Amino acid sequence: MKKQRQPTEIIKDILEIVRSRRKIKKTRLSVASNISRNVSKSYFQGVIDSGLIKKDGNQYLSITEKGLEFLKEYKSFETFLEKYGLKELVVAE
Repeated sequence: MKKQRQPTEIIKDILEIVRSRRKIKKTRLSVASNISRNVSKSYFQGVIDSGLIKKDGNQYLSITEKGLEFLKEYKSFETFLEKYGLKELVVAE
C-alpha cells in the first residue's frame, strides 16, 4: 500500500508538473498531480499566494523563479535525508 503524500510532496509535484509543461491549466494540473479538484483549489491558491507559481492571464499557470528555487532546495533536502537513511521516515514514496 502506497503512503499518503505529505503536503510538501504535493507542492513539489505541482511545481515539477508546471515546470515540465511550461504552462498548464488548473484542471490538467489537478489530473496530472493526482489530487481532487476540491483539494487542488487550496494547494493552487497557496502556491500562487506564496509566489511559487503565477497565473498567466486567467487560465494558465507557470512556475516562477521562487518556485524553481523551492524545487532546488527540496531536492537538496531529499539528498540530505538519503545520506542519513531517513528519507523513508520523512518522505512518503
